[in-house]
Amino acid sequence: MYKHTQIGYVIIVFFAVAAAVMIPVLTTSGRVIMVIPVVAAVAVLLALFSTLTVEVTDKQLRFKFGIGLFRKSVPLNEIVSWTETRNSWLYGWGLRVTFRGWLYNVSGVHAVEITLRTGKKFRLGTDEPEELSRALASATGRQ
Repeated sequence: MYKHTQIGYVIIVFFAVAAAVMIPVLTTSGRVIMVIPVVAAVAVLLALFSTLTVEVTDKQLRFKFGIGLFRKSVPLNEIVSWTETRNSWLYGWGLRVTFRGWLYNVSGVHAVEITLRTGKKFRLGTDEPEELSRALASATGRQ
C-alpha cells in the first residue's frame, strides 16, 4: 500500500567529511594501519543508518534503518492513533529515546507520532508525513 525510503543526506555528508579529514591525518601521522578500520567503520555506519524505509501493508506498519539490522513491525490492530508532528531539532537523527517515546529518524524535523494500544508512543521521521498518515488511514479504515 505504501513504501517510502528517506535518505539521510546530512548523515552521509557528515560521515564522508569525517572520513575525508581522518584519512589524511592518519596517513601523515604515520598511522596508516588505522585507515582501514576508519573506512570500515564509516561504511558500516552508513549501511546501518543512512536511510529509513517505512512500509504500510494491509496488516502491518514496518520500518527499518539502512540494510535492516535495526527494524521493527507493528500490527495495524495495535495502532490506536497517529498524528503528524514536528520534532525539536534537539532530538537529532538516528534511533533514540525522547520525552515523547522512541524516535526513528534520518533527516529533517517532520514525523508521524504513533500511539499504540498499550499507551506507548513512538515517532517515525519522514519527509512525507501527509502520505504516511493517509496510508495508515487507508490501511486501518480509520481517519
